[in-house]
Amino acid sequence: MTTLAWGLALAALVPAGLCTAYGVRFSHTPGAARAKVLTVLAVVSILVLSAAGYGFLGRFSDWDTREVDEFTDWQLAARITEARRAVKADPENEAAQMKLAQSYYAAGLYKDAVDTLDAAVTLCGETQELLSLKAQALYYRDGRRFGPEVRALTERLLRANPYNVEIRLLIANDAFLTGNYQKAIDEWEFLIRSGAAAGQRAALENAVANARGRMTR
Repeated sequence: MTTLAWGLALAALVPAGLCTAYGVRFSHTPGAARAKVLTVLAVVSILVLSAAGYGFLGRFSDWDTREVDEFTDWQLAARITEARRAVKADPENEAAQMKLAQSYYAAGLYKDAVDTLDAAVTLCGETQELLSLKAQALYYRDGRRFGPEVRALTERLLRANPYNVEIRLLIANDAFLTGNYQKAIDEWEFLIRSGAAAGQRAALENAVANARGRMTR
């Protein structure tokens, strides 16, 4: 069932569920009062659907709220199943391992992503791509904290490649979330000046402006 279908199903169920929950019996409710009740329930349904829809849909800008997610939609679950089969069929295929780890990461299954990346490194050797995703998965697995393992790995990756966009963004985003706005600005401006993230220039400039605005409050 698609997200839209789930939403429509929920729209049909919410009013009835709320009526039951709050003991509303329409058979004993006058017409005017019934209309008011239906209006209130419709508004509540919209609010519930909005929250549910926001949870279902992917957001490019959700880096500041990303958390471990034990739920995923059927399409992502299918991707994970397909990726698992590909890895089982060819365990030493780095691309298959990476796809599985990315699917776990997208689903918020960060521990599984880390375990898969560790297996990939053991079988295929270390690469910037594998280790960069591992650093991000470790960060979110640990509750958006730069623990010793994450810090050591990010420092190592930047020594090997100072223009590693994923790691620079991870450091900047963590700095922003912890109130270290100047550190976040420094990282974002480095990416802007270097041109390493040319496709994200507008988003980076907006992030810098946002951080500067918070510094002046």
